[in-house]
Amino acid sequence: MTTTPVKTINDQDLVKKANTLLTHCGYLPQERNKIYNKIAILGLVAIVALALPTLEMSYKDYMANYLDLKNLFDSVQSPYNIYQAAKDMFALLAGQPETRHLYTSFIPSQAPAWKHFLKLVTSRTFKKSFGPFDLEFVRKNHGEVVQAYECLTKSQAEIGELIRFYGEIDAYVSMATLVKEFSGTNNNQGTPVRYSAVEFIEDSKYPRFEAEYYWNPMFKSEKVIPNIINLGKDGLARNVIVTGANAGGKSGNLKAILTGIILAQTFGFAPAQKLKMTVFSNILATLKSNDDAANNKSRFQVEAYEMAKVMQRILDTASHKFTAVFSDELFAGTEVDPAIALSRRICLSIAGMDNVMYMLATHYKDLTKLEVLTHGVFKNFKVEVIKLPDGSLFRPYKLVEGIGGTNIAFDVFLEQLGEIGSKTDYLYNMVQQAKDDQHSFELLNPVKTLGKEAFFTDRKYVYKK
Repeated sequence: MTTTPVKTINDQDLVKKANTLLTHCGYLPQERNKIYNKIAILGLVAIVALALPTLEMSYKDYMANYLDLKNLFDSVQSPYNIYQAAKDMFALLAGQPETRHLYTSFIPSQAPAWKHFLKLVTSRTFKKSFGPFDLEFVRKNHGEVVQAYECLTKSQAEIGELIRFYGEIDAYVSMATLVKEFSGTNNNQGTPVRYSAVEFIEDSKYPRFEAEYYWNPMFKSEKVIPNIINLGKDGLARNVIVTGANAGGKSGNLKAILTGIILAQTFGFAPAQKLKMTVFSNILATLKSNDDAANNKSRFQVEAYEMAKVMQRILDTASHKFTAVFSDELFAGTEVDPAIALSRRICLSIAGMDNVMYMLATHYKDLTKLEVLTHGVFKNFKVEVIKLPDGSLFRPYKLVEGIGGTNIAFDVFLEQLGEIGSKTDYLYNMVQQAKDDQHSFELLNPVKTLGKEAFFTDRKYVYKK
């Protein structure tokens, strides 16, 4: 039996036949490579197209996890950086004799959560930041970041200490900056306009406020007018009635003293060249009252409500604790007679309270009699406005002892007509006639219609003889 040998084709023959076949089909070897490349690209595209929904979902999930971790990382690292800066600041303060006494310890709490937070946040995990392609970091350190964040959420007391520390330092720096900034400042008249440390008076039987060149920091330093006042020494002149012309500085002086007390008790500094005062447990003010339409209250109802609260607060305060009260024209929303009667009785009641210092700005001249009635417990102060020869008004804004006597209400109205640019003779004549008639007629109920020359056509003028 004979065996037919198997014909084999070596690699060279195979390549030769393949090239011949491709040549007969019109393809050259380099074209074949292009075909293979296209097939490979199409295959890759097909694979990507099939896998794209899964890849997209996985990418979104990863980025969501990364962003969550990144937010936690930053939330942990930022408070720690603030803590480190606070430690450095504390060390600086402790190393200076002038500030060493301000703080004797820093973050006194040794709660386990805070201690563990400090341990975690100083590990290698938090030595550097990371990006979205740091896959290994995200995978390995996720748990440690979350744990540090949880410890931080349990350390609210320590975070509160940090905020308090920074708040106090910021306040000290701000006041020191003001003191330095105003150290050589004077107004346009050469009067010193300064901030200074307050000297608090202890063991005083009466509330006291003794200020040299106090001023209102709401005004520009070159234009503000500092004043001098001494209240409460030996229990006398601890309450003040301020009278005087319109826009002469009555309210401004009250607000300057009120602001000085608040700043003094908040920061230990005040806008004054020198200030000595007792500490006030209550600082109360009724400076401007309007009607309250939302609660169906008239202006007078609001005024009465606010003053009733003030008086009740005074009565509820222990006799050894001091109260400072400031009012600007009590009960302007009602008739003059009951307004004066209520104001007088309130002042007389306060005069009998040794722990109250009261300042009232008013146009009610009857209240100036309180200085005599209270034997000096109330003291009269005034502000004046000077009318110059050309008719203009000069306001010194000086607060001095005495009773205000200048009435410039009509002049102020004329001044405001000039402010709005009015050139209507009718309005100027109206004010002038009001000024001429203020002591020569009474307004009664409507009787008959007068002429246009009367301005008010629904009332009758009855002239006194």
